[in-house]
Amino acid sequence: KNKANENQKFLKIIKSIELPPLISSKNDFSVFLYPETHPNFIGDEKIIAPCINRENADIAEISVENKIVLIPQADPGYDWLFNKGISGIITKYGGANSHMAIRSAEIGIPAAIGVGEILFDKINSLIKKHNNLKSENLEIKNRFNKDVKLRFYFPNNFDKKTKIPIIVFFHGGGFVMGDLDTHDFTCRSICLASQMIDVAVDYSLSPEHKFPYAVAEVKDVLNCLVNFENEFFIDLENIFVCGDSAGGNLATILSINSRDKKVIPIRGQLLVYPCVDLTLTMRS
Repeated sequence: KNKANENQKFLKIIKSIELPPLISSKNDFSVFLYPETHPNFIGDEKIIAPCINRENADIAEISVENKIVLIPQADPGYDWLFNKGISGIITKYGGANSHMAIRSAEIGIPAAIGVGEILFDKINSLIKKHNNLKSENLEIKNRFNKDVKLRFYFPNNFDKKTKIPIIVFFHGGGFVMGDLDTHDFTCRSICLASQMIDVAVDYSLSPEHKFPYAVAEVKDVLNCLVNFENEFFIDLENIFVCGDSAGGNLATILSINSRDKKVIPIRGQLLVYPCVDLTLTMRS
């Protein structure tokens, strides 16, 4: 009985909490308008993937594989999408009994059906901001004469007149997974939010390249930034390193090396759940 009463109190608290259907900034936690249309969510799987709007004519030929696809209606005309390796679907109109809702449930594709015009347009606006960012793929040679792929992202205020700080990003993936594309959305978000240049590093992975290969490689990447100072107007006095999980480990190592003057100076580090205790003996 006591447990039942506790659960009732907990349920009351949960029902009193409301979050916006789409969070695009910290301000959305304070005040937001809840749209009249409530999405019909298909499946309970959480997915993170790039989004693409098939309504935009200029991207009609771009592959939708491994992407969340935005479409206006939930009708059979879009059934071909299920054969293209998509990660998920968002529709502006449609209900729980619509064709795309039923097909998504059958195939096991996560979907948000009938999110409404307000939410759909907001999502589409965010997609356009990300897609409009200028990016450039380059390669450098590491000390082992191996090519290392880099992807530079440039903020909206990039004009090659004023020097801009730079964030060097290292992706997570347990040192065995991940590349420039898996964290493309993340890097675009960082660039948009910071209005700084962001460069993603496609560092070498295990088991082909065992420790400490990647550590030596990212040192080479950091030191090579001086070669791009004039071309991209990089502010070398404001270099930040960033990474999630395994990438956070590499960012931390670079910061320590910077402290010890073994690489060029780093201004700060941005660590996202970094993997910094491989012994698993610390409390944190």
